Amino acid sequence: YQSIYKSLNYLQNHEEGMKKKILILDDAQYLMAHEYMTSTITGFDKFNVLANNFYTLMMELKNMRDDLNIYVMSHTDVDEHGTTRQKSIGKLLNDKICLEGLVSIVLKTEIRDGKYYFTTQTNGRDTVKSPQGMFESMLIDNDLTIVDEAIREY
Repeated sequence: YQSIYKSLNYLQNHEEGMKKKILILDDAQYLMAHEYMTSTITGFDKFNVLANNFYTLMMELKNMRDDLNIYVMSHTDVDEHGTTRQKSIGKLLNDKICLEGLVSIVLKTEIRDGKYYFTTQTNGRDTVKSPQGMFESMLIDNDLTIVDEAIREY
């Protein structure tokens, strides 16, 4: 996580010269997976540390400059209730925090007839959400440029 915090600090303090005001953290669940595989901590403490580190990162992202749109990309998982949500390790983040509750927009990829889309509102079985009126429909092209423009215009 230290290299990510260094990058965040740089972005927070060097906004001049940035053409795009976008930060993408791709495959975020692998931060937890890597820490899980390399940590020497054992037992329940391991999951507490994993959850705390990822939660702390999410809080740091929320405190970044207002003009910087941050996209946390992650794989999904289906929980025991049939709800599709962001994949994490252990139950602490899902049961006690709900990662999707930390942000105001959650989109999910959906494939129809071989074409990729983002869903913008929940289907009742996922944690997808966006402010009413931000997007024209519940299904939009899977294009972060469209998403970024919609967020900035909202």
